[in-house]
Amino acid sequence: MNKLTRVNEYLNVSEKDLEELGVYNGYANIDSELYINPKLLIDCEIDEFKNSYNKITNHFEKIIELLRKSEKASKDDLMWNLALKLFCFPEPNGVALGTSGLSINGNGLSGETAESALLKLKEMIDNDIDDPQIFGMLALIQKNIGVDRISDMISNIIYDDLLLYTENVIQKLNITSCVEVEYNKKQYKIKIRENGSNLILIPKKILSNIPPFVDYHSIQDIIDENVKIKQQIYEMFYEINKKLKKKKVSQVNIKDLDKDQVYEIINKFNLHRIILDASSNINVEPYDFETDVEGIHKPIEKITNLIAKKEQQVLGNILKMRNENFSELVEDLINNYKFIIENKGLNQDLYHKVPTKTGKYYYRPKHEGVSHRLFIATLENTKQIFNYDYTYEPKSSNGEVDFRFYRNGEVIVVEFKLSTNKLKDGYDKQLVEYMKREKSDKGYYVIIKVKDDNAIDNFLKNTKITNNRPIVVVDGLLKSSPSHLHSEESEEM
Repeated sequence: MNKLTRVNEYLNVSEKDLEELGVYNGYANIDSELYINPKLLIDCEIDEFKNSYNKITNHFEKIIELLRKSEKASKDDLMWNLALKLFCFPEPNGVALGTSGLSINGNGLSGETAESALLKLKEMIDNDIDDPQIFGMLALIQKNIGVDRISDMISNIIYDDLLLYTENVIQKLNITSCVEVEYNKKQYKIKIRENGSNLILIPKKILSNIPPFVDYHSIQDIIDENVKIKQQIYEMFYEINKKLKKKKVSQVNIKDLDKDQVYEIINKFNLHRIILDASSNINVEPYDFETDVEGIHKPIEKITNLIAKKEQQVLGNILKMRNENFSELVEDLINNYKFIIENKGLNQDLYHKVPTKTGKYYYRPKHEGVSHRLFIATLENTKQIFNYDYTYEPKSSNGEVDFRFYRNGEVIVVEFKLSTNKLKDGYDKQLVEYMKREKSDKGYYVIIKVKDDNAIDNFLKNTKITNNRPIVVVDGLLKSSPSHLHSEESEEM
């Protein structure tokens, strides 16, 4: 099945059918970078989700109450163990949201990460910070927890509502060949995905492209308003933080700090309540699927249309691909993608226009997943011609390579990086580990230039490039207005 197969195609119904029911028509095989936002559940009028927000707050309030009663974070403490049990979340089966690396089943939360996170929560609760929203802070202060895991927590808590909604939609669409699944001693008739996981359907009205709770912007706004705090942050971490050494105090950015440092700042300056209040005042709207500024929803039509119409240059590039040597074929596939991005206007799909308070705008790179899906669109149009296949893992910190190509027992890995990412670590460490794990003799490193600076030049100058790890640079800059192109870090903070 095509990696970009939509849910409506998998269910054999029309897009209009799902649209009329308000169902998000996501991908059947990969995640979409969206989240179930609790704020959108507060006044939700969809029958299956009218009580979902209360379920979320009640669940977190139970954990808070147990932590308040626990004397210490210990296996000998009954209250702590009960809180930990409520705080461990399994992988949400088939929700297909966020940027989890475990395909459409999410990350889940358990083990040492759960214990470490719960300890931080207990410290805050012991200091009289007992708002259920503090659970959302974990994406800011806890290693190995990102917004995808926070979203997974939410999905777990309301999973029975998601199942009921899915079952009801399936019935309205008269879908056959359903499977009966059991959850919390109840039975639900739903469709199963090709890989055996549940096909969970979600209404568009509860989805957003921003984190479920607070984010770095909330903290950055507070810091920007207080020069004294900025100065103290600078002094606290200057000696141990290379990024700060390259900046002035006025340029202090929360994203320059690791999560332990962020946690230290929140505690030192007692920012908990201010951050939570700021987050509560932020108005959240469902994701605009029509405008689709993040490139999350709309089908990748441009590449498909180019090839379907047998556009002369694109078709010519495909016909020139070398097929006998698998490594050369993969290289040609990457170069074909490079050609389309650089010469056929697909670079425009890597950005969206962001307005500023002054009425001006700048171009910000979209999520890296957009560049992945554009690549997938080129692959789906060529894989049968050249008799190869591939696997894809959505981008996250899950320790899996982006693309794994295979043919006749030979495996080649391909890792993507936007030029704003940590290029050297990705090449020297990640790619090497991926090749070792996949028993691959060759790994391609694809860098997409989305910021007009010297990051790539500096990386190439200071990196030893090996023959078994070739680098391909794709120029994704918007040539018409390079002076307006800024990274998210420089403009949004």
